[in-house]
Amino acid sequence: GGVAGPSIYVANGVYTMAYTALPAPVQRNRVLLRKGLTSGTIGIATSKDGKTWTSAVGNGNVLIGKAPSSYRSQGAVSPSLFMSGQALRMYQ
Repeated sequence: GGVAGPSIYVANGVYTMAYTALPAPVQRNRVLLRKGLTSGTIGIATSKDGKTWTSAVGNGNVLIGKAPSSYRSQGAVSPSLFMSGQALRMYQ
């Protein structure tokens, strides 16, 4: 489907990207975009050059999935990476 709302952090020559992964293409319409995001999940990838990315989660699985009957039942979107002390963290 696609990727939306990436957040990229670069340190020591390694790019880390957290992003919203969409299972299907979303129409460029505010209502349809919002509806499409209800199926979003959070993925994470790394790169050495900022151009070629590799999933940082085993077998290309998502980092945070859409979970029915939980606080994420409406989809997981808009991750943001930040440094806290010596740890790279993410909020969503």
